[in-house]
Amino acid sequence: MVAWRREKRQSQASVAPLTITPRQMTELFEQVQNWTALVLHAGAPTSFEVRFGETVALDQFVNHSTGQKVTEYLTIKDKAH
Repeated sequence: MVAWRREKRQSQASVAPLTITPRQMTELFEQVQNWTALVLHAGAPTSFEVRFGETVALDQFVNHSTGQKVTEYLTIKDKAH
């Protein structure tokens, strides 16, 4: 979820738990097994400020046997530009 604050040229981003499970990841990517969902560490912020133009990388899954990661990159853009 992203809440916009145009006057400050930044947004408030909130991180929520994933809706896809490791089992579903294995079904989507049958060639690669053993996905582990990554969770926020205790004390990690669940919301943070992001300036327009910045990119946030969220690691979502890791496969420890192959070293592969599934990472989502979010770039915050101002609709006015």
